[in-house]
Amino acid sequence: MTGTVLKLALAVALAGSACTVTGSGTITGSMVVYTEPPQDQVEKVIERPGYFWVTGRWDWQNGAWAWVGGHWERERAGFRWQAGQWQRRGNSWHWVDGRWAPGGPVAEPSGDGRATVVVGVDTSYPTAEPPPPKPESPGPAQAGFIWAAGRWEWKNGQWGWVDGHWERERANMVWTPGRWELRDGHWSWTEARWAPGGPVVRDHR
Repeated sequence: MTGTVLKLALAVALAGSACTVTGSGTITGSMVVYTEPPQDQVEKVIERPGYFWVTGRWDWQNGAWAWVGGHWERERAGFRWQAGQWQRRGNSWHWVDGRWAPGGPVAEPSGDGRATVVVGVDTSYPTAEPPPPKPESPGPAQAGFIWAAGRWEWKNGQWGWVDGHWERERANMVWTPGRWELRDGHWSWTEARWAPGGPVVRDHR
């Protein structure tokens, strides 16, 4: 009986070595898959000061590969990001999580070198300070009006000047001029407006 069992076990082992096995499992907390992941997708992102882009990756879900998009990570002083990767070990693929490690540059490329990220510059907001205001000659003051000074406008990735204009005064309202403010590494425009209370502010130049 013992000899028969041994022969049967050997036959099963030999049969298993002659076929392709697909599936997945978990060993010591790592994902293990028995089919090669597809080519990584191309991700297009906009540069974000103080952050860097962690590339997306393929994940094994419900018996098939599914793409998980990348995400932003805030930079950490004195640390670098070691990207996660699928590592081939024999006939299986093992996922190794990304992590922060001390020292070195902020980010390292993915270990398999296959991920592609196209980083662009966000032109919807200016990253440089607006130029000084242009001198304007609105002429003599007009009774019942205030002068709203011209301003620089960011449009299509460049600065353009918008001329000032006369605004009719409003009873019990004060004119608050617009302004450019530096926020999160780019300049944002706060629109001018009428606000209740106080004397009228005459932005006459």
